[in-house]
Amino acid sequence: MATASMRTELLGQSDWAWARTQARLEDLTDDELFWEPYPGCWTLRQLRDGTWLSDGIGTAPEVPPLTTIVWRIVHLIGCYGAARNSEWMAVQVEPGPLESWDVTPTTAAEARATLAQAHERWRQVLLATDDGTLGLALGSIGGQYAEASRAAFLIHQLDEIVHHAAEIGLMRDLYRAASGRIHADPLVARLMAGDLSALDAAGDRGDLVGELASVGRWDLVEEALGRGCPPDGPAPTALHRAATVNMTSIVEQLLAAGASTGIRDPQFNATPSQRAEFFGHHDLARRLTDRDGSG
Repeated sequence: MATASMRTELLGQSDWAWARTQARLEDLTDDELFWEPYPGCWTLRQLRDGTWLSDGIGTAPEVPPLTTIVWRIVHLIGCYGAARNSEWMAVQVEPGPLESWDVTPTTAAEARATLAQAHERWRQVLLATDDGTLGLALGSIGGQYAEASRAAFLIHQLDEIVHHAAEIGLMRDLYRAASGRIHADPLVARLMAGDLSALDAAGDRGDLVGELASVGRWDLVEEALGRGCPPDGPAPTALHRAATVNMTSIVEQLLAAGASTGIRDPQFNATPSQRAEFFGHHDLARRLTDRDGSG
């Protein structure tokens, strides 16, 4: 069996993280870029001479302030674009380096474009490496990390990239929630916000239980079932989702409410019992198979 290439593995993980980051930055607005959920955030600020500068440069407080999305993007640009990525790997690449203290994107479009440029430099560094050199020690250029391998350095940088991108994603989630955009469906949004009286207006909505299951609010699924809401709806149904994650108590409530065990979801053409079997929930799969006869 062929041995996997370390460089290929690093590239694969990096490309996946980048694709996920790009998706999380879609439709980012200028207002959101600089949004401060609480006073005192680190952000990008304009000085009296008109220049822009990120807060916190040259400092490392024990408990740093909360940061804005623009601050995190600037930091992420530095993780991707820093000169030391190529210097420590002893490779030469284009485009040139982008350091976090040198970039000042003031619009969402500029932030995305600069981040993409920095990512391209990072990817060129990965492409310029090979398995034969990844195991070499960094040497004196790495300072206190001189004994660490080049691969360890790249993994460290990739970890930085992943967790800072995740923090940006969380800030976007907070912004959306603070803006009242909890869910596109007003009824589901009211329920998620704790307004159970919204169920009084649910009527016989056939998709409500499935919508609540799709956002993982099993407590609301129980509430809706208790109010007599239909258990099925468009596939994948709530029963598909509950079977997938082995939510046996929810499955029993759905079955008691008359949920169909024979509906197939459009993605995998699978019944709830087949979903449960695929994910290793064999006891639950047998329980559902006895009901749907799918074998």
